[in-house]
Amino acid sequence: MNPEDGCFHLSDAPGLGVELDVDAAADFPQQQARFDLWAEGWEQRKPKGAK
Repeated sequence: MNPEDGCFHLSDAPGLGVELDVDAAADFPQQQARFDLWAEGWEQRKPKGAK
């Protein structure tokens, strides 16, 4: 992408224009966690026991 006059022109093609690096994503497996949305500090999204 090259900016033109300080702006990026959007593509007419579908998608976001990025590709997922599956190998890099594999280094961060999904973790199951439950967040109590009514508890103070829930927005920090840290599962119990996490630092």
